[in-house]
Amino acid sequence: MSLESRIHRSGPLRFLLGTRLVDLDAHLVGDEPLTEQEVSLLRVLHEAPSMLVRLAPLYLMEGDVDLARSMLRDAARGGARQQCRSQEGGALLNLAMLEATVGESGAARELLVQVARGGFCDGCAMMDVQVELALSLAAMADGELGLARRHAENAVDRSRTRGGRRMEGAALGFVLRLDVLAGRRHSPVGDEAVALCRDSGLHLLGCMVVGLRAWLAARAGEPHAGELADEAVKLADVGGRADEPVCAFAGAAVAYASVGRAEDAHRCLAEAERLADEMSFLLGLVELAAQARDEVGAVS
Repeated sequence: MSLESRIHRSGPLRFLLGTRLVDLDAHLVGDEPLTEQEVSLLRVLHEAPSMLVRLAPLYLMEGDVDLARSMLRDAARGGARQQCRSQEGGALLNLAMLEATVGESGAARELLVQVARGGFCDGCAMMDVQVELALSLAAMADGELGLARRHAENAVDRSRTRGGRRMEGAALGFVLRLDVLAGRRHSPVGDEAVALCRDSGLHLLGCMVVGLRAWLAARAGEPHAGELADEAVKLADVGGRADEPVCAFAGAAVAYASVGRAEDAHRCLAEAERLADEMSFLLGLVELAAQARDEVGAVS
């Protein structure tokens, strides 16, 4: 089945161009009509390797895992045809991240071996960081939280010297999430992760990081746990469909419960569980929401 037919099978061919929604089935960009020539051009752009890599996570979040896989495989083949190693390697690495994210650790590791053998990371610092994050996810899928944390720490170290603020924030977020999962009361990277997201305007990542930091604050009895929860919920409410808001609402629920805001706690817990159930194909979300329920119940 062709990529185009697979996309149409999942619904209208729609994606964002800047801030406007393109619907190639309806021949519209926003409320404006598209000509046949414009539709043809946008269809080609939509199927370009770089665009496929950008769009695959959106389809993944909608639950079409097979379509997201297909898009990334097509992106890798397209990069190879164009002899663009960065696009080919980037697509393979994103596919490894996808496999780990849905709990397919074996498939993820096979792809990471392919990336390493192909030398795709040579000279590309950001890809080095992504490899460590993919390995961390794969270890999480196998229940090896200690190994997952070591890979996340490696990602932090590499991102600080080579990967840029966005990748550093993502790596810090991995460490923070693993500290929450491990039941810790404190994380050595918690305040740093919150400050980075605030300073860099990383709102989607920020909702997760602040929510997890609120969770730790609740466990430690810190008085500002409720304020952190307020910030996490505010960021999550505009975050769109993604896994980060699950962490935000789960952490906020525990934090609200710890400061006696029971109504807010149960509202956030219900939202975390709803989102986790809708995205139950993603690694660890249902378990994270269940962990929050246990902790809310323990302090209520």
